[in-house]
Amino acid sequence: VSVPRTVHFGCMRCYAFCIFVQLMHSLKDLDILSSPLLIAMGPVSTRPPHPGTRPCAPTARRQRRWKAEDELCGLLVCLVMFKRLQNKKKDPVVRERVSWRIHATTLIQESAFQRYYRMSIETFQELLYILGKYLVVVDYYQSVRRSRGVPPLTPAAMLQCAVSWLAGGSYHHIRVITGISTASFYRVDYKVMYAINDAEELAPQFPKTSDELKAASAAFQACSNYGVISDCVEVIDGWLCPIRVPRQAECGR
Repeated sequence: VSVPRTVHFGCMRCYAFCIFVQLMHSLKDLDILSSPLLIAMGPVSTRPPHPGTRPCAPTARRQRRWKAEDELCGLLVCLVMFKRLQNKKKDPVVRERVSWRIHATTLIQESAFQRYYRMSIETFQELLYILGKYLVVVDYYQSVRRSRGVPPLTPAAMLQCAVSWLAGGSYHHIRVITGISTASFYRVDYKVMYAINDAEELAPQFPKTSDELKAASAAFQACSNYGVISDCVEVIDGWLCPIRVPRQAECGR
């Protein structure tokens, strides 16, 4: 704590006490409020002693209080340094990332891309072409500086991370392959899903005219076995879990 020489110790005590109270809000686990240093602090007269007088009891008490103030200032300096060291940013964990090009090529050679991502490589590339503009990092160099040299994820890596998770994969395995933390995994997934919702090319297009309705109905009838589906223009894919009300004997109360 830097205090000008012209400031009296009484003012310094008030200044130090204010800083101390602010630090105590962030360091509640340190039991310092019951310290005898604070108990010894009290109102001190700012009038200097008369020359030629002998030291009396109030003067000795004042000197003890000044000593307590010096010790308190030293304690405040230690607390400030401790707080700065505590808030020091740790080095990021450097993770190995699998190259998306090598990963996709390996799955294609093994004929496992369709099973792994529930879509073909052509569909994945088309989806990446639509969502790529929403997934590009705005400031590449700022992201590298913030992560201390670790480059950000590419749009292809973000998309494969989200598609793998939506296809039923475990986030533990996916984030290891992608080379990101758990927090970054969920951030990337939500970013991809928001991009899917914002993309106009992926928005549902409902038939509006009678010709469009007839064309959609004919297409569904042609896709069905023996044309059993007729007069159908839209299909919503979903799954309803069958449930029942638990019996009273099965409930805890």
